[in-house]
Amino acid sequence: MQFCKNIAEKTRLELLENQSSDTPVISRTIQFIQENCVLELLQMAQKPKRGVDFKPLEPLKEEVKLADEALLALSEMCSIALIHLAFHGWEVAEDVQGKCLYMNSKTGQYQHLPPQLDVDWPEQVLHQLPLLVAPFVVDGEVRKIVWPLTVVYKSKHLSVLDLRSDTTIRHLQFGCWKGIYQPDAETDRSWGVGSHLEEWYLCTLAGLCLLEQPTSVLVVGLHSGALCSFLQSHAPTMRLTIVEPDQELLAVASDYFGFSQDLVKNVHSTSIDAFISTEKFDVILVQQLDLGKDLSHLLASNGLIASYATESELYWTDGDQKIAVNKKSDWSKWNAVMKVVEAHQEMPFTLQHHTDTHLVWGSNSQEMMASTDDAWALFE
Repeated sequence: MQFCKNIAEKTRLELLENQSSDTPVISRTIQFIQENCVLELLQMAQKPKRGVDFKPLEPLKEEVKLADEALLALSEMCSIALIHLAFHGWEVAEDVQGKCLYMNSKTGQYQHLPPQLDVDWPEQVLHQLPLLVAPFVVDGEVRKIVWPLTVVYKSKHLSVLDLRSDTTIRHLQFGCWKGIYQPDAETDRSWGVGSHLEEWYLCTLAGLCLLEQPTSVLVVGLHSGALCSFLQSHAPTMRLTIVEPDQELLAVASDYFGFSQDLVKNVHSTSIDAFISTEKFDVILVQQLDLGKDLSHLLASNGLIASYATESELYWTDGDQKIAVNKKSDWSKWNAVMKVVEAHQEMPFTLQHHTDTHLVWGSNSQEMMASTDDAWALFE
């Protein structure tokens, strides 16, 4: 509770001392954001169960008092966000349902999600604060209060968050939370587990893997478990071996992302450096950024290694050739994928973009289109 009070008191004090300039106040608030205070406060604020009038349903005085202190601190930070947004030409209001609405005072544009301005991630989080502190009422069989972003799970290293708009998107975040637009993994909860993939690099890893029609696959790094769940769903005879030393991540994938118990038994809780196997794998998929380790000794003859190299690039081996794909540039490199596709007569899946622009892998279509957007989904 003292933690929340300190944030609120310091923020208020700087607001009073710097009424003529918002720069020092923003600097202090940015520091709080970089220290991951936003999720700490949001989790505290959301702990008490509340009715549609926002009154607590259970008389747990200490819990409610702590939540109120957290809301107060978030509100103080939110007032700074409004000043900063106004500087960029944006105002914040409510729609008829009580949802947060961002409006551009110059263009007349309005939207429910915060604008993605050309600023660093802490400032993006700052702009998202008005959305985070604006719970709204949902009508259904039982009317209830819904938070736009719910903290489902939080530890020092991992966070699981539900972002609610038309559907509920579950986010996984490693380390400090960098806002709703930069999750480390995400999944649309309206889809079944293993039915689809969201991130561009997961679609590519899965596509390359399925094209090989492998018997055995080694996955280095579990992440949210989405890739393994997808491969199990679409190629159930494929033998998956997973290397993931982080037991907390394995528990989070199982508890919050539907990673099945059938796959848990295939997880080796060790680092890839300590992993020992006499088996040679047809395909090795690396989800660990910048692994920097040669895994060719684990690869079968004529096998394929595909690796998520950086946040914007993925590469795979084709014989002695190393081929790279960047999610936002140089899409001509996808031609290398098409060469693999043309060697197969039948493809059981399609790589489909969320809009009309799409990429199709299959014998019935050799045409390929690509977009700079990274929102791809893979469907059977």
